[in-house]
Amino acid sequence: MNGRQEHRRGPVAFAICGAKASGKTTLITRLIPLLVAPGLRVVTIKHDGHDFVGDVPGTDSFRHREAGAVGTAILSRGHWLVQGMGAQDERSLMSILPAADLVLLEGFKASAYPKLEVVRGAGAASCCNPKNLVAVASDTDCAHPAGVARLGLDDVEALARVVLAFWGHAREGTPQAVTAAREQAGKEELR
Repeated sequence: MNGRQEHRRGPVAFAICGAKASGKTTLITRLIPLLVAPGLRVVTIKHDGHDFVGDVPGTDSFRHREAGAVGTAILSRGHWLVQGMGAQDERSLMSILPAADLVLLEGFKASAYPKLEVVRGAGAASCCNPKNLVAVASDTDCAHPAGVARLGLDDVEALARVVLAFWGHAREGTPQAVTAAREQAGKEELR
């Protein structure tokens, strides 16, 4: 190892989870500019618990799939889009998406990924397993697991610092990346 620490290969995954309509997408769209500003390449993968149609009826690619193609790809000078059918998981998608430093997963609350949970509204409570829960982002004084900090949902800068703390430790291969991110969250916690 030449006395140098080995860097992790491939992107670091971090989940933003919460109940339906809790504001996960809004939070992610507010976090992304703060995460790409220091130069991180961010990819997102959204979990959908229902089946969906990812194409528009009447387009050529839609017609290709209707005719029996198991996947389609659209390529132009500046963009590309791949759509497929059949069972996939987020890890296989990470392997075909553009090179990224960080993959933000929307949903995946039952997964083992480190996560930030969005909790909204009076009477709401955290529903994620606290083992990999780094912090709770909330607009209210919600119930949350002991040892897990609660940050303001609108304090996007603090939330970004927590994600960046996790990313930095995970990228270096530090096994205590979740602990380090929890410590950062504790510094940012609402008092």
